[in-house]
Amino acid sequence: GTYTQKWYNSDGEEVTSPVKVSTQTKYTTKLIDGTCESAATDFTLSVTQEPSAPSISIGSEKICNGEKTFILVDSPLANHIYKLFKDGNEVANATLNNENKFIISEEGSYTVKVTAPQTACGLTSDPSQAKTLTVTSVTLALNPISAPICSGTTLADIDTYVKITTNGDRVAWFEANSG
Repeated sequence: GTYTQKWYNSDGEEVTSPVKVSTQTKYTTKLIDGTCESAATDFTLSVTQEPSAPSISIGSEKICNGEKTFILVDSPLANHIYKLFKDGNEVANATLNNENKFIISEEGSYTVKVTAPQTACGLTSDPSQAKTLTVTSVTLALNPISAPICSGTTLADIDTYVKITTNGDRVAWFEANSG
């Protein structure tokens, strides 16, 4: 047959809508098949409090390609599990070091999830407070120079011989051995 299940709180009142359990609570349940009911079964839910969402900060929001920075977990809880996420996906092998930092070097939006020991209860840092890392890379490639450069040629003229690729940052020119 088709069974329905009824739930009752510790006061014997039927619970008809989903209830978010936040404290240890006694419930009773019955199975009903048409007009027949099972015996009431009592049980107590033991609730593990989930940890507070971690507060995080970033060492630097912008780095150059090949450099590293960090995500700092502010006041981490002892014996809890911390996992780093980039763009919503867990970062494999990311480890919170003894300075409460995850070392990062890839561009993306970072959050951290904390999980209570021996449970699956956990919370992720506020997604609206995700820390975004921008990695800047600059490529400098010389085009073949087909003619000699004459004395007095400006750096602007030299741009015709140099191809510069960047993601929006300015490029600075230096004389050889000066910068």
